[in-house]
Amino acid sequence: MAWYHAASPGIVLLLFALVMPGLGYLLKGERQRWLPSVALAGLLISGFLTLNLAGMDMLGGMGIGGFEINGSQAYFGGLLVMDSFSLLFSLVFLAVSIMVVMASAFYLRDRENAPEYYSLILLATLGMMMVAAAGDLIILFLGLELAGLSTYVLVGFDKLSKLSTEAAMKYFIIGAFSSAVMLFGISLLYGVAGTTNINELATALVTGDFDSMVMVGLVMMIVGLGFKVAAVPFHMWVPDVYEGAPGPITALLAAGSKKMGFAALFKIFLVSAIAFRADIGLMFGILAVITMTFGNIAALRQDNLKRMLAYSSIAHAGYILMALAIGTQDALAGG
Repeated sequence: MAWYHAASPGIVLLLFALVMPGLGYLLKGERQRWLPSVALAGLLISGFLTLNLAGMDMLGGMGIGGFEINGSQAYFGGLLVMDSFSLLFSLVFLAVSIMVVMASAFYLRDRENAPEYYSLILLATLGMMMVAAAGDLIILFLGLELAGLSTYVLVGFDKLSKLSTEAAMKYFIIGAFSSAVMLFGISLLYGVAGTTNINELATALVTGDFDSMVMVGLVMMIVGLGFKVAAVPFHMWVPDVYEGAPGPITALLAAGSKKMGFAALFKIFLVSAIAFRADIGLMFGILAVITMTFGNIAALRQDNLKRMLAYSSIAHAGYILMALAIGTQDALAGG
């Protein structure tokens, strides 16, 4: 398969995201009601192309129970990998974005900055799909940042609301801090292994003898991604951001961004860090127990629907983290 076939879903999203602001200048007044349809068209075309890739024998031996990947193909020197894992998560991200755009049509009926709103949703979806298809830690980080920067703006989209502005600022500050910690962890892993390719990194960690420095790097990766998936004690931004963000964007964060964080965790800690599963499993086990317990107890005391759902989302993150703590095929299938 040619590289442009594999990259076609992302290219379509990028083109539609670039076209949306210009289209907003052409469609004035009542005609701006066509903008959600244009955004939906981009997502549906991207979804069709993703399903087409899945039909090219890419999912023929789909082993979600054990993440056994048959028919995986690497592109751009291993920077991007198309396999059952990336296609499955890409379809999930596209489905979430389609529902968010449909809900946003009512939220943005009388707003003039709708083109930028839909453009940012498309860019956030592209970033999530990059994380799912990343074969290199640098591409994974770039995907996280593309999705993060887009959602920072979307959270604060209601500029007249103090809650929305406060939520955007908190999300940006904590998101930037978590990204810095994660990037530091990536630099440590690169320093000891000499590569950021996920598969090559796994081989280097198995054959090398540098446990202490690798563990520091992996812990920093867990901290950085812990903020993304809202694991306790890295959850403090979630209730305020979910409450202050526009309703459709809260859904995007809960159903899209969180899955992106888990996709990154699965890629890193089920492939690269396989040699350190025992130590890492204990860390994830502690995080999972604390996260599911705190999230459920805190949800009981909430009188705001969004905050209650935020703590429920935190608790669900703990359930999924159990898969990484246990590490068996059945556990991973459940996760």
